[in-house]
Amino acid sequence: GSQVRFRYQITQHVRDSELLRSFGEYFGGSCGNYYSYSPNRRSADFVVKNFSDITDKVIPFFHNYPLVGAKKLDYHDFCKVVESMRSKAHLTKDGLDVTP
Repeated sequence: GSQVRFRYQITQHVRDSELLRSFGEYFGGSCGNYYSYSPNRRSADFVVKNFSDITDKVIPFFHNYPLVGAKKLDYHDFCKVVESMRSKAHLTKDGLDVTP
């Protein structure tokens, strides 16, 4: 069988680690996690895996503070996938084969 897993991730240089940590505080202490890797990688991530946190916190944030440029197009694709998952379309073979 197949499984669909969804996550929202921001990756930045480790010098911006405080910014990444602040996202968790902004969205609520239990929303997302900060991950720092070995010094060789020099980047860190803020990752949200909980679907309700993505739909109830992350998406409303970007609705209120829209992205511009190419990232805006990526965001619209992201929202299409979220809607597909909300409607349970991802549970069908056709739903898994659809690309945004």
